[in-house]
Amino acid sequence: MSDIKRSINKLGLSARGRTEILKHLNGKKLNSTQMLRAKCYSCMGYYADGKMDCQMPECPLYPKMPYRKREEIPPQSPETPKNDVSGDVTP
Repeated sequence: MSDIKRSINKLGLSARGRTEILKHLNGKKLNSTQMLRAKCYSCMGYYADGKMDCQMPECPLYPKMPYRKREEIPPQSPETPKNDVSGDVTP
């Protein structure tokens, strides 16, 4: 067994990405979602400190980070102007 697999088995939490990183280490193919989860799992130190937001918005994968805190998006009010196709703002 590789050192990485031993570390995952010893330190890694059961979290999104664990199955995927082990699958990758065993030479199996991953789809893009599985790749993303595996990378976050690895980057976060196998979530040994817990399943939490990495708080690294500069990372290109951050918008899809499995444990990212989602910001609440306020509903758009009817008074809010919308841009039409021409770029003109209409009320």
